Amino acid sequence: MNAEEILDEITKNILNVPQNTGYAETIRNQSKAVQNSQEIIKKELAKIYDKGFKEGVQF
Repeated sequence: MNAEEILDEITKNILNVPQNTGYAETIRNQSKAVQNSQEIIKKELAKIYDKGFKEGVQF
């Protein structure tokens, strides 16, 4: 994934949180979306840095 694809995936995660639920459920879903987004970032950074530092910093 490139940076644009990562941002698109994160945006999709956040925007797909249902807003027609109660406050607590919405917050819980938003928290899950943020956690999923963090996992995507961690996974992609791990892939990039696994290739070496020079390639990783070009991300």
